[in-house]
Amino acid sequence: PCLPTFLKMSGYNMYSFMVGAMKLMGLKQFLIDRGYKTQDIFDHGISRDVPMYTMVIDKILPDLVKNKQPFALHLANEDTHPLFYTDPVCVEKNKKIFKGRDIPPIISAFNCMDQITYNFTQQAIKLGLNDDNTIFVIYGDHLCFGGRKGVFPERKLVNIFPFKLKNVNHKPGTYYDLVPTLLKQLNISYEPQLPFGTDLFSDEIGNP
Repeated sequence: PCLPTFLKMSGYNMYSFMVGAMKLMGLKQFLIDRGYKTQDIFDHGISRDVPMYTMVIDKILPDLVKNKQPFALHLANEDTHPLFYTDPVCVEKNKKIFKGRDIPPIISAFNCMDQITYNFTQQAIKLGLNDDNTIFVIYGDHLCFGGRKGVFPERKLVNIFPFKLKNVNHKPGTYYDLVPTLLKQLNISYEPQLPFGTDLFSDEIGNP
């Protein structure tokens, strides 16, 4: 079992939107088999982050909040992957943020994603989503900081919960910990317990 298994059993309406193709390693069929309604470039025809996220922010999210409760919404961006594209709508703000300095394309693309995430978060708050009714998670699907790119000296797994009280939790974690963490936050109980991972907000140390 995996996270969608428990969400489907709990009655969640599940949706996934990706900018690129979901065909990589059979991801699209994997999501469909587990109850997700999916859209990728072959469905919505959008090839860049800003226009797809704008569609989700303006059209999809309001409909889910109004008509599809409870729901799980999974979004995956594309432009922070090589060749690290920065949408023109982000360029001027990036210039202000970095005061006209030259920055690596990867940092420019990441800051564009920051702007998109801010717009999504503001819309979510406007629609009444908050820590009382929503688990909002930002996570990387691989460790993109550091390594060959040399942006940061160490690779670290970072999960961000924007609706939680501002706090830095330095507890070591792995991807195995995401499922028990989210299920605990959603008050979804299950037996038997998963063989790996534990709630990142607890004091318990899970199996490596």
